[in-house]
Amino acid sequence: MSLADQIRGIADRIRRDLSAGYDYYEHTKLAWRLVQRLSLQGQPIDFQFQNVEAGAVVNAADMAGLAQGYVT
Repeated sequence: MSLADQIRGIADRIRRDLSAGYDYYEHTKLAWRLVQRLSLQGQPIDFQFQNVEAGAVVNAADMAGLAQGYVT
């Protein structure tokens, strides 16, 4: 394989990885917006997250409050 082919392969892989990262960002942003919207509409959101390492517990109401900061 020539050096030029190797460079093209690396560039293609970088483009794919950047695209996947952007998709992850957009999908995460949409998920946080959904949490916000449901919370503001008074829809019941029932879940609880516990960070075993830190001992922190976050429920749906807490998550709705964190959403804007996370999106930003």
